[in-house]
Amino acid sequence: MWVRMSIDQTTFSRTRQSYELVRIITVNEPVSVLRVTVRVDAYAEQSRALVERFNGTRWTEVVTRPGSASHGAMPSYASRDDDTCRRAAREIAEPLIDFAARTIAKVHGV
Repeated sequence: MWVRMSIDQTTFSRTRQSYELVRIITVNEPVSVLRVTVRVDAYAEQSRALVERFNGTRWTEVVTRPGSASHGAMPSYASRDDDTCRRAAREIAEPLIDFAARTIAKVHGV
């Protein structure tokens, strides 16, 4: 199944304790707008990776990955430069985005 995606917006932020990548993606326009958030925190329970779909009024969760699963796979917030953190967050986000986009496309028969 072929899924057309375009990245509309990407933001990256970093604090002394965490970093976060948020990406807004349009899938098979105008079917779905997805928001993927990957956050790595000093505390595993505050880390997360999730994909949400905008239904016209609010964001609803499509795919999520527990903080503990994401936390060990990503570099520490404290010991890496911004580019390394961005790259690691994208590596976690891409499979989630792909899975969510294909699932939504299948539901809508695209």
